[in-house]
Amino acid sequence: MAPVPNQTLLSPAELAFLHSNLSLTPPIRPDLRLSSQFRPLIAETDFLPGTNGSARICLADGTEAIVGVKAEVEKSVLRRADTEISQKNDLSRGTVDETMGGTDQEEPKSTSSTSRTVDNSWVEMTIEIPGFRDDDSLPVFLAEMLNEALLATGELVAKLWINRLWHWKLYIDILLLSPPLSYPLPLLSLTTHLALLSTRLPALKSELDEDPLFNDDWDAAISLYPHSASKNQTSSLKRYKTRPPVTLLVIAVGSNIIFDPTREELAVADAVLAISLTSLSSTSESSVIDDKHINRLRLLAIRTIDPPSRLTTAGVPDAVNTATGGTAVNAQMTSGVDVGSEKAGVWRPPQGGMKRGLIGKIVQMCLERGGVGEEVLAGLDNVDTQVKHTSILILGAGWTSTFLIPLLEARQISHAATSTTGRPGTLRFKFDPSSPSLEPYQLLPSASTVLITFPLKGPHQSTHLLDLYRASHPSATPNWIQLGSTGIFQIADQELWVTRHSKYDRENARAVAEDELLALGGCVLNLSGLWGGARQPRDFVKRVAASKEQLKGKTSLHMVHGMDVARVVVALHERFTKGERWMLTDMFVYDWWALILGWGEAGSEGKDDDAKGPLLEWVRELMVEEDVRALPRSMELLGRCYDSREFWSTFGIVPVRARL
Repeated sequence: MAPVPNQTLLSPAELAFLHSNLSLTPPIRPDLRLSSQFRPLIAETDFLPGTNGSARICLADGTEAIVGVKAEVEKSVLRRADTEISQKNDLSRGTVDETMGGTDQEEPKSTSSTSRTVDNSWVEMTIEIPGFRDDDSLPVFLAEMLNEALLATGELVAKLWINRLWHWKLYIDILLLSPPLSYPLPLLSLTTHLALLSTRLPALKSELDEDPLFNDDWDAAISLYPHSASKNQTSSLKRYKTRPPVTLLVIAVGSNIIFDPTREELAVADAVLAISLTSLSSTSESSVIDDKHINRLRLLAIRTIDPPSRLTTAGVPDAVNTATGGTAVNAQMTSGVDVGSEKAGVWRPPQGGMKRGLIGKIVQMCLERGGVGEEVLAGLDNVDTQVKHTSILILGAGWTSTFLIPLLEARQISHAATSTTGRPGTLRFKFDPSSPSLEPYQLLPSASTVLITFPLKGPHQSTHLLDLYRASHPSATPNWIQLGSTGIFQIADQELWVTRHSKYDRENARAVAEDELLALGGCVLNLSGLWGGARQPRDFVKRVAASKEQLKGKTSLHMVHGMDVARVVVALHERFTKGERWMLTDMFVYDWWALILGWGEAGSEGKDDDAKGPLLEWVRELMVEEDVRALPRSMELLGRCYDSREFWSTFGIVPVRARL
């Protein structure tokens, strides 16, 4: 049982009146709220300096709470079993560290999963309430209650593990700024929830079991609970990969279930429950979240709270009340009214507990799809806990982002991405060249680098995009990168070897917008054909060579893998070149005839089969007709060759996915 704050001073008549109103169907609450409606609140996050995360919530009745989260690096206490496991892993790993090289290789793991030992003591919570000592029962019980739900899944402490020797120690300090006007548990839980969502930890630069070394750039800090979608999402549960729990307070009055009770409603409650819940983890998201028949919330804990109504004074019926003309009951009277029996309109403190059926109904209302739990989490998502600044903002998370985002995560570079629909993992944004509204841009974070993946066409579009972003983020000075196409270099009388300095079609709509961006200090990446993942050149064969005549006109082909595009974007982010246009290929010039002769027409599904199909005969016949002795053809016969050496030499990197 949980202790309760100071008692509400209501007379038995007032208690009886309030209880009868709350027992009606539907119940009539003193503030006219619905039974599942919560009181309005004001919330803000990330406002305390010197903390890793913070939040403040003020309820309509004036009760206010502040939560600050501070993280410190602490040395882990090694147990003997952990040391033995680590020694075995060191022996089994051998000289793997000597053979690993390159920035894009997967880092070797220092220990097996069995040696990743975590401890609930890594999280320390303190609660201060005006008028209560630190060791009073109320703050102690509230801290235990919040800690129980916070540590129930083990996800939080797992996030604090750095390596076998070090971990983060998380201090959660909760301050109730005013004496509790109602039971403060849900207020403290919601505030803690927002504070943890806004908490960020410095990015780790060291590896294995070294003493931890962190990135000094706060913009590169990693969120403790990373965002995975926009707050404009209709489903709040897809906004975070994981999220901290929330604890709801529920009372039962008769057969009615009432959420977020006030102090007066608690005074007449038949029973009080505290329910802690959270959303399903990201590992279940793909298989469970999309199933409309399965709950998306998880129950963590249920606690009964001793209702303050049990401490109230019972009412006296008029029949035995001498003040209203009744007859007092004494021991000699063997007949009359039973003072202890219930009577309509007379207040009697509740006795006993809560029926199992009623508990089940409350749990169902909290966890069901579209229920109270989802409504609360959706309301919390309206509070801006998103990172206000990020290193790279991707405008248009399409095919390129499937390579870029994993690379940014691996290198611990903070980022955000947009899509026109605001699908999970992205912010909702759609560029409208005719709209002067700042609203879509105000939802975007400020960034050090902004990558534009969708094509801008014609005059004024680049200026329009940059002006609206700058107007909505006046303190931001990002570097702008536009992904373009080498198609603008395909003009008549073009030289054999084409470089980024070669002439191009200046009337092309995309080239016009790119020139405008360059004049504004941006940078343009003209990409050759893109491949990787589901986009395989083998699958293009039937489309580009549907006939022998069409195949005859096919000469050179230039490609670049999505992974190399991602590495190039990161290189430009780290070493921006203002006003430069770059050409990007994998430094190969491919011959369509040579590729088709080696592939046939089976596509990517038949890449391990023998080449077959009429295209092979067409290539042989064309080689005879055009007097081509061997493949690939010479550069002079291919006639259009892109030279992208300058970019790779300037930045000191080379393609890692070259050659089809």
